[in-house]
Amino acid sequence: MKFKFPVYNPCQGMVDVAADWFKVPVDSTQDQELALSQLFSVAAVMPFYNCPGSFAYNPVIALIDVSKFDLVLISDIEYFKHQDIEQWAAENNIKNYLIAVGGVLEQDQLDIKRMTYRHYNIERYMIRNQFVDTSGSDKPFLFDCMLGARRPHRDYAMLALTKTGLLDKSIVTYRAGFPGEVINEQTKQFADLFSGTQLNWPYVSPNLDPDWEVSSHVTNQMSCVSPDKIFQNTHYSIICETLGTASNFFLSEKTVKAIFSKRVFVVFAPRYFLRHLRETGFQTFDSVLDESYDEEPIDNIRFQKAIIQLLRLAHFLTPEYVHQQTNPAVENNFKQLYRIKHTTDWNLTQLLKLNIPSEYWV
Repeated sequence: MKFKFPVYNPCQGMVDVAADWFKVPVDSTQDQELALSQLFSVAAVMPFYNCPGSFAYNPVIALIDVSKFDLVLISDIEYFKHQDIEQWAAENNIKNYLIAVGGVLEQDQLDIKRMTYRHYNIERYMIRNQFVDTSGSDKPFLFDCMLGARRPHRDYAMLALTKTGLLDKSIVTYRAGFPGEVINEQTKQFADLFSGTQLNWPYVSPNLDPDWEVSSHVTNQMSCVSPDKIFQNTHYSIICETLGTASNFFLSEKTVKAIFSKRVFVVFAPRYFLRHLRETGFQTFDSVLDESYDEEPIDNIRFQKAIIQLLRLAHFLTPEYVHQQTNPAVENNFKQLYRIKHTTDWNLTQLLKLNIPSEYWV
């Protein structure tokens, strides 16, 4: 089935929201009047596109009013609360809308008639990458750790890797210039815990061969490209997720890339991140690791316990043993990505069918 009319899709520069919703080719336009002239008018936007300071703010389209459309499709690719998106819609007089939610709060209940949680980063990553087998027992380095923009929990990981000596056994990057930098009181708290240890930032590991980079010009846009050559030279992944402390679950490309490449990983993320992964159908690695760190409510203690698991991998377990024990989990996880993508596509399509009259489909 295909929607008959062109969809107003002004946010294409950041995310093609129309393509996010319609899983078959759809005509899209940036001509608002053309879209409004149809028998049933649909607009597709990111939430908060008109709010300065928001991740999605776009001054080029900030004055656009989508309240006249029969249906507004909203795609959150980050982790806004759905209540905040609904409030934004009300403030902009948007009455009939559907929301693809990017992150879910503890005990959060979605209105299934007008919203669904979909893992945007799974779809984006799978569209752009083909699976490459990066397994092997003869690898020169233990861990890869691509930290991205500076944030407190990433400072903690870098300081800990430096202090424990794992930095020399790993491929680590912690570059300046990426958007999303967060430096706050927790940054100082973590620095105080490692008194006498210098923070390596910005940092590119001398173990990283430039030919292993995904691009000669590395930007945050490269985060959804699989670093296959780095994976071919490291046994395990250290993941410092987008969030280090929060009450919601947000699955970014950082974890998706490890799952897609069938990697064993230790994660620095909010409490219960691993539990949420399991609830989503993934398996984690309690066959070889003590993953109770995921349950620790105090951030720095949770991260300390995660470091202990890195030391366990480095000094007490052989890669051959780890991969043998975790092979069922990584194979399940790879397949689960496809199951989730299929379910997400179905959920979005069902919402569209419920809210766009059948006579406007061909």
